Amino acid sequence: MLGRWQEAIESYERAIAIDPSRHDLWTLKGDLCCKLDRFEEAIECHDAALERYPDEILGWEYRGFALASLGRHEEALQSYDKHIAVFPQSSAAWYYKGNSLCHTGDFEAAIHCYDKAIELDPYYSGSWLNKGNCLARLGKSGWSEVALSCYEGAAVRANPPEALGWYNMALVQERLGRNRDAIRSYEKFVAAAPSHLNASAAHERVQNLKSKRE
Repeated sequence: MLGRWQEAIESYERAIAIDPSRHDLWTLKGDLCCKLDRFEEAIECHDAALERYPDEILGWEYRGFALASLGRHEEALQSYDKHIAVFPQSSAAWYYKGNSLCHTGDFEAAIHCYDKAIELDPYYSGSWLNKGNCLARLGKSGWSEVALSCYEGAAVRANPPEALGWYNMALVQERLGRNRDAIRSYEKFVAAAPSHLNASAAHERVQNLKSKRE
């Protein structure tokens, strides 16, 4: 796959050499550079695309992603805002903006972004999962019930479902002392994702909770 992406980049470079005014070629090359973790090069491509066509929404999104991947979240937020200004119905832009806001510590603003992303696309698990995580980080009164609803959204309502929703749900249930519910959630997580890095930890937690009931 990596070799094919590099071949595709070289094809775009040849096409750009013939007609450098085509913003779509710069955007496509930038996207592939991101896939190869060549984020600085990706940013240069998207800058070239946006210089030629400032309303290229994918250019703003991909540029933001590349910046965020380099830890430059404040700059990434500016790109996501440009994307949203052109196309506010983009659930991806709201989701990625929420992620960068999380990294800056602005959890309340991030939750607002995830709410918008869920409103636009209720089937994407990442928005549900990350909203729940932000609520847990904030720790405000009543956060746990809302977080449980978010994790359930990731595990049940999303398409495809995200098994990690069950694990995070179980952690909250265990913290609330709802051990029977936590056991069920851990078991659903292990059944859905037996090879996940957290599967062994979930199995141990189930055994510990069951031993407390004996």
